[in-house]
Amino acid sequence: MPPLPAPVNKAESCPAAARPGVFNARSHAPSRIKSIQIKKISMSTELNALANQECKLIGGLEAMPSRHPAAEESHTEGEGAVRPLSLVGGGTIVKRLERVEIKERVYSYSIVDGPLPVSDQVATIKVGEKGDGTAAVVERSSGFRPSGASESEAQESVQAIYDAGLENLGEIFGGRV
Repeated sequence: MPPLPAPVNKAESCPAAARPGVFNARSHAPSRIKSIQIKKISMSTELNALANQECKLIGGLEAMPSRHPAAEESHTEGEGAVRPLSLVGGGTIVKRLERVEIKERVYSYSIVDGPLPVSDQVATIKVGEKGDGTAAVVERSSGFRPSGASESEAQESVQAIYDAGLENLGEIFGGRV
C-alpha cells in the first residue's frame, strides 16, 4: 500500500506537502483510515570554520561522499536533480533535489528510495554563521513517516545518520565549537 499523503495543515507538516499532485488524505480517504503523522528531527552543530568554507564542502547532493563517512559515491543520473548515493558496505539511497537557495546557503532534498525505515522524507541542510562570525553553524532537519519500523527506531536511524555526518564535519574542520 503506498504511503498516505501529507496532512492538510502545511504549517505543521513536512515541506513535501507543498509538492504538486499531493492530495489531502483526510478528505479523500475513508474515515476509518488514520493519517500517519510526519515526524520531525532537527539537529545542529557549530564548527571551527567560516560559513562560506563549510558551505563549499557541503555543496550539494554530489558532495556527500566528501563529508559523510557512510557515503561512497554520488553522481547525477539522467536529467534533473535525481542522484543515487552508493553507501559504504552496499546499498543505495536515491535523492531528489527539491530546493536550493544559494544566498541563504540552504538546500532540501527528498529520499526517493533507500534502505532507511522511513518514507516521504524531505531533508534540509543549512549553513549559517555564529552571531559573532567566528564559526559556522550547520543545521540538519527533516520530516518523514516511519515505514517498516517503530517511530523510535525510524527516528534513531535518521538521528544516527545526522550525528555521523555532523561528527565527520567536526573532524574535517578541526572540531566542534
